Amino acid sequence: MNPEHCTIQLVRGNSTFNLSDGTLCKCTSMQGIGPMATVRISEAVPLQHGVTDRGFRADKRMIRLMLQFTAGDATSYWDRREDLIAMLEPTTSLSKLRFDLGNGNRRQIDCAILGSPMDARTADAGFQRFAVDFECPNPAFYDPAGRAVTFGIDYSAKTFQIPMVIPLGIGQSTIDTSQTITYSGSWRSYPYRIRIVGPMTDCVITNESTGEKLDFTGTTIAAGDRRDIDLRYSHKTVKSASGANKIADLTSDSDLTSWHLATQREVGGGSNAIAVTGTGATSATEIYISYYEYYSGI
Repeated sequence: MNPEHCTIQLVRGNSTFNLSDGTLCKCTSMQGIGPMATVRISEAVPLQHGVTDRGFRADKRMIRLMLQFTAGDATSYWDRREDLIAMLEPTTSLSKLRFDLGNGNRRQIDCAILGSPMDARTADAGFQRFAVDFECPNPAFYDPAGRAVTFGIDYSAKTFQIPMVIPLGIGQSTIDTSQTITYSGSWRSYPYRIRIVGPMTDCVITNESTGEKLDFTGTTIAAGDRRDIDLRYSHKTVKSASGANKIADLTSDSDLTSWHLATQREVGGGSNAIAVTGTGATSATEIYISYYEYYSGI
């Protein structure tokens, strides 16, 4: 892909580095941002001809950026190298590569910097070109402007789908309602937070389009308490307001490992019909789903 068609930034903690404008360096080419690599899963029983296909698994993503910089003299050359080496230092936490595309969309991916030799130099002492490799455990890109859907009794007046979460009060004791989340991503999304703020009894959240549910039947969430459900891979947690593990509150037939928002290929038009039921709600009760839209490549 031609880097001229987008702006690339590297986000590390509270620092953001522009890799496109030449202030620090400029990206001249990149690899590994297209469709994710997958492997087919198969199995065979004794005496079987061929194999039985069991679907696929997406592999981790590897991205390589070719960067370069030009310095006017030896002093600025070594200063620039020092700044770049500091930018690429290894850390225990993941960084983020952010791509602002020419069509106005923004895509981001979490990554670990594997480093760069930064050895090759041209005859011009003030010029350096080098490659930097990034390993992305989750191969899907996402729109960092998150989405949030709040569930209330009156959807026409009390429903929001905006980047910032604005919970709404629910003024009735029984909740039995649904709304459709139209998911635009090309890769399924596992919400990073489904929050149920008490009081609430026997809460059930069902994606009727996929048949998956999160069932808290038999559990009462007291006023002032909540359940935060993180459905992302490597997380899959249910916690109370104090951070205590509450996975045991879910019924055994709940779909904690698989509950997701489906793409257009899985459900028509990406329409995910989400139903919420429960009792014992008051004006303090709040329920909302926060998620990112994911994409299989850019």
